[in-house]
Amino acid sequence: MQREEENDDIQLELGRSTRLSAVKRKSPLENRAMRVCACGQPADDLYPVFISEQAVRAIREHLLADPERELGGVLVGEFCKFGRGYFIQVNDIIRAEMAESTGISLTFTHEAWEQVHAQLAQRYSRERIVGWYHSHPGLGAFLSKEDEFIHQHYFADSYQIAMVVDSKLGEWAIFEWSQESLVRISGFYVFAPRSNEEALRECMRELSATSDHSTVTARGPAQMNNRLNVGRVPGIIWSLIILLAASQIALWLVVFRGRQATHPTTYLETAIEMLSIGDLTGGERLLRLELSANPENRQAFLEFQRVSAALSDSEIGNEEGEKLDRINLQLAAAARLARQLPRAQEPSLVKDIESSFTSNSRRPDIIVASPDYVKQALQVYKRAAASREKRIERACRVRDIVRSLKLSVAVHDEHGSNAWHEKAVRWLRGERSREIAYGVICREEPYDRLFHALSESDRRKVKRICASLGKPK
Repeated sequence: MQREEENDDIQLELGRSTRLSAVKRKSPLENRAMRVCACGQPADDLYPVFISEQAVRAIREHLLADPERELGGVLVGEFCKFGRGYFIQVNDIIRAEMAESTGISLTFTHEAWEQVHAQLAQRYSRERIVGWYHSHPGLGAFLSKEDEFIHQHYFADSYQIAMVVDSKLGEWAIFEWSQESLVRISGFYVFAPRSNEEALRECMRELSATSDHSTVTARGPAQMNNRLNVGRVPGIIWSLIILLAASQIALWLVVFRGRQATHPTTYLETAIEMLSIGDLTGGERLLRLELSANPENRQAFLEFQRVSAALSDSEIGNEEGEKLDRINLQLAAAARLARQLPRAQEPSLVKDIESSFTSNSRRPDIIVASPDYVKQALQVYKRAAASREKRIERACRVRDIVRSLKLSVAVHDEHGSNAWHEKAVRWLRGERSREIAYGVICREEPYDRLFHALSESDRRKVKRICASLGKPK
C-alpha cells in the first residue's frame, strides 16, 4: 500500500490508493446562499453527490434531444473537502458530440475524447472530470458489463461517478466506487443559488415522476464523515495499518485467480457474458472491440466467427432480433439487481443537519424512497413475457447453428466460453421460474397459485431463486 499526503490530508482505502487533490469549500447544504433538494435518501456512507440545477437541466436537454439513441458525455465539477469529509460537486457537463451511438450502445471514440478534453481546457480553469453520464432509452437505469468496463478503465479515480438515465422512463441512477466495486447510491442532491429557487423547483417537478425530493435549507454546522476518508493518523495506527495491508496482500495473492474469474476485465470476457444471456448484438459488438485492440486473440476470433454465422441467418440477424437482444439485456440487468439486498445505511448527513436546527428554524422534510429491486424486476419480466417463447426459439436456433459449425476448437477455454450458446438457452428457459419467484416474494396472488401448480422439481428451482434473493419461500 502506498501512503500519499497533500495538505495534511490522507485518504486510505484498502485495495485502492488515490492521491487527494480536494478543493476546500462548504457543501451546498452548509451554504446559506444555496437552496438544495434531496432526491431519494442521500447517505454519507459513500461520497455525497451534489449536482447543480444547471447540470441536471443540461443533461435532460441533451438526452431528450434523441430519446431513441444512447447519448452521453462527461460530468465536470470538483472533488471537495469540508471538515473531515469529502463530497463530489457536479457543476456542468460536456457533451460527447463525437461519440458513436445506437439504440443500445455508446462508444467514446478517440475523436470524442479529443473533443471533450479540448472543451474542458477551453471552458474550465479549475474544474475536473468527476464522472460521466449516458442514457439507456427504455432499458432502465443500470450499468451494463460494457458500462462497467468503460468506468473501470477511463473513470478509475475513487471520486469519479457514473450517471445512467433512462430517457424514456425518467429514471436516474448514480454509481460510485466502493472498494473494488461500483454500487448504486441511495440518493443525491440538486442545488441552485437562492436567486434561482424557482428554477430549482421547476427542475425537481420535472424529476418528480421517479425521484422523491424536498427542499432543504442548511443553517447549522455538520460534519461530513465518510468511511473512505480519515483525518491525521497517529503513528501507532500506521503500524496496525501496515500489518493489515500486508495480510491483505497475502490474501490477495491466494484469491487472485478466483477474482479474475468473477470480475471480467476484457472485452472478450464481457462479450461471452452478454452472449450467455442471449444478447447477440451486444456480444458481437464487444468482440469487434476486442479484435480491434487485440487482433491476434484467437479465442475472440473463434467466437466472432460463431456469432457472425448466427447473425448471418436472416431469421436471427434482423431488426426484430436486435429488439429481442435488448429485451434479454434488460431482463439480465433486472435479475442482477434483484439479487442485491438493500445495503445497511448509516444515518444520513441530512439527519446531522436536522439536529442542528433551532426550534425557530424550518426543518427539512425529506421524503425517502428506497428502491425495491425485486418489484422492479417483476415488472420488467411481466412486460417481456409476451416475447418469451420467440426469444427461446431464437436462442435454440442460434445454438443449432453454432453446433453445426466446423471450427477449430484447439484454443484452450478456461472460462467455458465455448458453451455460451448452451448457457443462453438454459438462461432463457429459466425466465418463467424467475418471474414466479419474484411474484411470490412480492406476494402477488396469481404467482402463489402458479407456484403451487408447478412440478416438484420446478418448485425447487423457484425456491432456490427466492433463497438467492435472501427471501426463501
